[in-house]
Amino acid sequence: MLKLKERLRSRTMPLLYRISPIMQTRYLCKQKLGRNIDLNSPVLFQDKLHWLKLFDYANNDLVIKCADKYRVREYLQECGMEHMLNELYQVLTSPKQIDLDKLPEKFVIKTNFSYGDATLCTDKNDIDIKLIKKKYNRLLRKRFGYGSCEPHYLKIPPNIIIEKYLEDDGNNRLNDYKLFCFNGVPEFILVVYERTDVSHKIQCYDCSWEKLHYRKSADTSFHINRPESLDEMIKAATILSKPFPFVRIDFYDIAGRAVFGEMTFTPSSCLCKDYTLESEMVLGNMLVIPDTTSLNSVTV
Repeated sequence: MLKLKERLRSRTMPLLYRISPIMQTRYLCKQKLGRNIDLNSPVLFQDKLHWLKLFDYANNDLVIKCADKYRVREYLQECGMEHMLNELYQVLTSPKQIDLDKLPEKFVIKTNFSYGDATLCTDKNDIDIKLIKKKYNRLLRKRFGYGSCEPHYLKIPPNIIIEKYLEDDGNNRLNDYKLFCFNGVPEFILVVYERTDVSHKIQCYDCSWEKLHYRKSADTSFHINRPESLDEMIKAATILSKPFPFVRIDFYDIAGRAVFGEMTFTPSSCLCKDYTLESEMVLGNMLVIPDTTSLNSVTV
């Protein structure tokens, strides 16, 4: 039954997108968030993000470039931050081009146009390369962005990228430090830790490393040590986020050095149920978007 629902969704969502991305956005918000979205005069954080994705991101060349996990490397080079990039092994247009003989023992495979599809390889002699190629062949055929109504992803030329496997001295999964930047200012940091293939934990801090209560699932009794490279992350995020009303910029701390992860303009497809209403209001006040009064006469 679940697979049948997934197949129906995979067919109906692209159709609904083609009929009306606005209608699809309204449907997704009602289904995922349990509420109606305000696109005429948005106030809440995620309502404003939906406005941006519909009326800005779809035709914003710089957003499209920076959402591309491969082409964003060019943007960092332009900003003088090439030293923060992870080592890139291969950029491919087909999984048939994956050549294990040319790769080190450990590496990460992912697409450049979506999220949640990374394959972490810790021993290339212990992987099913046929299964991996089948997975990425399927992902490259799928038009990512239709189902979640994220039009900027549809403008990204699809590639497979293979990068260095990042790890700390204890050979553990690294913490993700996700800096939420508003109008060129990093305002808070979402830390993802104890990540496994099926779960993770989160914590929120401000840039002075004081705990914030923006997310319902955060364990407020648990404290994460301030990363050594936090100042470097904040400085880089300030420069990289300058052209955008909002962007989330991800980093890792590797032996006290900040390593860039990605730039995301629609976190959780703007459908995260974990924000408190208060935090949606606070973050919404931080996010300044263009005047929306011209839309008030349009049925959205």
